[in-house]
Amino acid sequence: MRPRPSITEFLKQLKQSGSEVLLGLKQLRQQFALPADTKMQQALNTDYANLGSNFWPLGPYDIAVVEDVSASMGTTDFQPSRLEGGKKAIGHFVRLRARVSPEDRIAIVTFTETAETVLPFTPITEVDTIINKLKILEPQDGTDIRAGLKESKKLFLDPTVSNIQKKRFKRVLVLTDGHGGKPLKVADELKNELNVLVEVIGIGGELSEVNEKLLRKVATTDPDGFTHYWFIRDTNSLITHYGELATGLAWKGKEK
Repeated sequence: MRPRPSITEFLKQLKQSGSEVLLGLKQLRQQFALPADTKMQQALNTDYANLGSNFWPLGPYDIAVVEDVSASMGTTDFQPSRLEGGKKAIGHFVRLRARVSPEDRIAIVTFTETAETVLPFTPITEVDTIINKLKILEPQDGTDIRAGLKESKKLFLDPTVSNIQKKRFKRVLVLTDGHGGKPLKVADELKNELNVLVEVIGIGGELSEVNEKLLRKVATTDPDGFTHYWFIRDTNSLITHYGELATGLAWKGKEK
């Protein structure tokens, strides 16, 4: 009988093959005979860290989802629209994170030319509450990515949550189809002052529809040069990618 691989070996094999990771904690426990509860979480974090800078600790995280709701997000090159595709992908992310890292909290920030917090930090296990907030989002006006990032920074700095965050990692997921605003200063503040992992997903029918050079600068770049930015062209690929983000596999993949 072949020996059972360690988590590290298993995830390295998945990374090399480009496979999607859709494993909850129950499956990981069964596969690797891991200890339960907090000890299992620590074991997962250790093994993910051993994979190098392409992998961030599994959690727990405070996650700010920063969603573009500008008028162009109503475009139907994504089915049924860019915004609806984004809502489906974020919903998939939430359901998987609730399984993989149930101590996470999530907030939803929307932006056009201004930004607002639609949902403050909420336990990721309150899936129905989070999904219901996503359902009400509709396309509106212009695009200012800076406004969305600035609003997310306010969430992380809120004194009512700062003590909780001392033992948590921080993450921002930006979804946009736009060019707008001057976001680099606030993005650098998030990354360098607050140690936030900033991941950016650009969407559209054509790459030229986003300012890819700008979005790459907004995203976190790891010490090995890997940048947490992706451009994705269709709803199904977007849902798949958010699944990969949810389960902790930061892959170096082909443009989708």
